[in-house]
Amino acid sequence: MRQAVMSMIERVAEALCSAHNDQHCPSGVYYDMARAAIAAMREPTHEMMMAADSEEDRRTWEIMVDAALGEAATDPADELDQLRKRIEALEAQASISKKTQNWMP
Repeated sequence: MRQAVMSMIERVAEALCSAHNDQHCPSGVYYDMARAAIAAMREPTHEMMMAADSEEDRRTWEIMVDAALGEAATDPADELDQLRKRIEALEAQASISKKTQNWMP
């Protein structure tokens, strides 16, 4: 029941501690190692990709790992919207620059 309330990082840290037969686990050491181990799993291996049915499965995996790490997962649609806004801003700057160059004698 204890594992139900523990974060994934805490669960992995506890597993690492147990694997090392460490009776007095310094929380910071195993916590940092657990975080690094989970982060390393974010990018699926070739074998993991072959087991996935779709690109959506891969994205779901990344979202789940991000959640385990406590990072906010980004929606690809939000990323695209941010890129469009950035392009519009750059185009507006370029337009102003051209008008300024044409105005100057």
